[in-house]
Amino acid sequence: MIPRAFEDIAKSDIESLISNGVAERRTLEFKRELPGNSEKDRKEFLADVTSFANAQGGDILYGIDAPKSIATTITGL
Repeated sequence: MIPRAFEDIAKSDIESLISNGVAERRTLEFKRELPGNSEKDRKEFLADVTSFANAQGGDILYGIDAPKSIATTITGL
């Protein structure tokens, strides 16, 4: 999780995930694109949100390329 309130997150916080090669974990998920409109996409989104809600929370960051679950590039949306 990013240890800041949403409104306090800066571009530098996201860039540091890339420069430090941060990996996905129980409280952090990277997605290259927004979920689509298919039933499969909706179920995957809901599964991610539900897993965070049932644990200690977490952040889903869209627009981050993360091959092998490691943040490598800010792709944007």
